[in-house]
Amino acid sequence: MKLDIECVRDILITLEQQPGFVKMTIHDFSSLLPQYTVNQIIYTCWRLYEGGYINLFLLCPYTSSEPIIRCIGDLTFQGHEYKLSDALKLGGSASFKAIANVAIDLGTDILKSKLKLTDN
Repeated sequence: MKLDIECVRDILITLEQQPGFVKMTIHDFSSLLPQYTVNQIIYTCWRLYEGGYINLFLLCPYTSSEPIIRCIGDLTFQGHEYKLSDALKLGGSASFKAIANVAIDLGTDILKSKLKLTDN
């Protein structure tokens, strides 16, 4: 399955907008993002979990070697740092890490301009 960067962005934003500690089932969470299928959300959540951007509560049944997502949790610290702006909608494809690096660079440039710092 292809990783949809818009789905990544929407999941991170939706989790960040939730009040309090997040602990939602996939089906409850998917109702907040009806533009995506449950399978797209599951796939994207796994990738975000692997990348250290979100917490998942897993269930490891005896009948399967693969864990199952019991609930989606909050963003990790790294997940909170990951921000996308409209400037990142480049079209074409880019890796998740490449987009995250661009976002960090944009944030650094904005901070430097606010603090009136220059690279000398």
